[in-house]
Amino acid sequence: LSKNSNFKYYDELIKRLNYFFSKEDIGFTSPKSKNIKLQIYPIDVKYVQKPCQKRIALIGDAAHSIHPLAGQGFNLSIEDCFDVLKCLQIAKKIGKDFGDVSVLNEYTNLRKYRIKFITLVTSSLFFVFRKQNNYLNKLINCSLEKIDKTSFKHIFNILARGY
Repeated sequence: LSKNSNFKYYDELIKRLNYFFSKEDIGFTSPKSKNIKLQIYPIDVKYVQKPCQKRIALIGDAAHSIHPLAGQGFNLSIEDCFDVLKCLQIAKKIGKDFGDVSVLNEYTNLRKYRIKFITLVTSSLFFVFRKQNNYLNKLINCSLEKIDKTSFKHIFNILARGY
């Protein structure tokens, strides 16, 4: 929406929240000040080629951010935590310093293919669904309907699930 749009973000959000939580006896009201501005940030894909240096490792959105279309950013961050923990546990067993570059590079090697794959998939989905082409949209819908009728659809579940 443009900045000059008359769309009432807060009113719409409150209306939807109240509808969603109507059975829970939770109510939302509009903020006292109507001069609150909605912050909109561009969605950029970020990928740090070498997220590790001696004694430091970037994880989650600090190391890689993806388009939120498929909801995989949080999953990747949690997976990062598990894999960095796995590398630290191995380092502890063999008596290596946690901040040793070889330990942190092992974490990077564990993560790089999954992160690149999910980044590619989510970016591709974003660009495909963003196109306003009737033929492309019909092809996508037809393909997704056919996939949904096969056992192949479970592969997407496994890939999205991660661990």
